[in-house]
Amino acid sequence: GQAWAEHHHELIQLVPGLKPDELPDRWMGLDCYSVILWSNGEVDKLRGERADALRNWVNRGGHLVIVLPAVSQLWTNEASNPIFDLLP
Repeated sequence: GQAWAEHHHELIQLVPGLKPDELPDRWMGLDCYSVILWSNGEVDKLRGERADALRNWVNRGGHLVIVLPAVSQLWTNEASNPIFDLLP
């Protein structure tokens, strides 16, 4: 229940509930995060400047971790994933 983990040297702060259409539209708005964990919500809701901002943030060193659902996901569909080029 503490903000400081016992064996870590940095403060960890979770920001749950971010939605693709609520992300900043410039990479500078994401600069306060070192890792974004995407575990639910469809990628097709990420559009235009928000997708560009996320791509720019990753290219500048941000870490995007994606937890793919077992079924019915759009991450591997290039037509519906605006950040498809970031995937391995």
